[in-house]
Amino acid sequence: MTSVVLTSTLVTTEEKTSRQIYSMLNNYQLADAANLARADAIQSFNFNFRDKLEDYLTYSDVELRDETGFPLFTIRNGSENFSWDEIKQTFESTILLTGDAKSGTTTGQKFDAAIAYVADRTIEQFNEGTYGKFSIYLSDKSANAKDLLRRSIVTSMEKEKNKGLDFLEVVGCDDTSCPVGTFYFNIPLNNLTDEEYEALPRIIVKDLVTQEEIKMAILPRTELRVYIPLRFFKALYEARKSALAIKSVGNELDDYQLGFCSGDGKCQPRANPQGTKFSTWTQACPTTGSEKADLAPLSSGYPAGVTKYLIGGSNTGFDGLSAYGSDLICAQAKAAGGFTTDDPTFYDKDNQLMPGNSPRTNPIAGCGFNTISISPAAEAQYQIEGTTNLGLLRCAKIHAVYADIVFVENNPKYIVRGTFEQAKSDIYKIRITNEHFTRIKNDKDIDKAALPKCSSSPTSCGNP
Repeated sequence: MTSVVLTSTLVTTEEKTSRQIYSMLNNYQLADAANLARADAIQSFNFNFRDKLEDYLTYSDVELRDETGFPLFTIRNGSENFSWDEIKQTFESTILLTGDAKSGTTTGQKFDAAIAYVADRTIEQFNEGTYGKFSIYLSDKSANAKDLLRRSIVTSMEKEKNKGLDFLEVVGCDDTSCPVGTFYFNIPLNNLTDEEYEALPRIIVKDLVTQEEIKMAILPRTELRVYIPLRFFKALYEARKSALAIKSVGNELDDYQLGFCSGDGKCQPRANPQGTKFSTWTQACPTTGSEKADLAPLSSGYPAGVTKYLIGGSNTGFDGLSAYGSDLICAQAKAAGGFTTDDPTFYDKDNQLMPGNSPRTNPIAGCGFNTISISPAAEAQYQIEGTTNLGLLRCAKIHAVYADIVFVENNPKYIVRGTFEQAKSDIYKIRITNEHFTRIKNDKDIDKAALPKCSSSPTSCGNP
């Protein structure tokens, strides 16, 4: 009897142990399968993130023609130094989370769309199916699940930003040199609350034999580090030289004036934006905006081919200021090394500034800006005696400067797919803006009756 009991006990223990071992082995297999499925999802996430950021941060042929550069260098008070930390912070806050886009209004929205694309593709490309005795699938692949994943990514980064912490790690760049300029993108999903993390779609692995299953979130609750092989920060490092050059000539540009400027004390238009020489105007005071005056150049030669400028109406001086301003900016940026890089595979795309839609008529040789737009504004300075409405003579000053600089990436090591020239290269376009200029008064803020008078005759415009 004792031997029977002992034998039964041994058999029962062996069966129990076998079941426990099988259960443990099965759980390990379920967990391994789930971890492999998650690893595959992370790979999909990483590739789609790189791919979409390349599409977002670079320009196609059409975008290069139609869209302005990323607005990462803006001079508002004249004290900007564009330190490396400031550049990173501006990139994070302006381009990635809250700012303006290539077109100047929707960058944050475009980045959100990029994250939405990554979230969508991560879920859509998840490999569901039966593998041996395991069935692997997602708990939810609906539009709501994709939106939850998108919001989780954005929320985790916003929380990191609110803590004052960076979610970018730039490789091989500082204030003094930038041989690389790629970056790691850190996505701190560990910032999510329990409720936010639990809402993510779950990977479900089910044993078809035992019906046991295991669930885990599609992405781990940790800080994901995604390497972005794009040398975007090298483009910013190179563009910074030109931004500082534009800042350095800001005061000189602010002094530029063309047209009938009251400080000159004469009812005669200026011959250049800096000097005290005046054109001899041998016609009646201009009252419409169609008159052109031949003016002497600032020095030898005519800047950008402009030999005369409009002196009548509200557009007084615009063509002249565009020519002189562009010429000065190009010269200063060139002197500052703004158009030269240290890598033959990464270079400034342009070697001369084309006229484009500006009043300039000729290219400016050796100028590496893709575009320069000088935005003037004209203020009423004189009233023409005996006239009203259009009977005002104006002095134009520069109101703002917008310059785009473009860099070409030809090193395949730093390209994901390639978005320019049939996928052979990448293009980075950066906008530099100077808004630190003396404000111009609008007509509604001017007592026109109190303006000094100019007397007009068929052959002259002069003091009464």
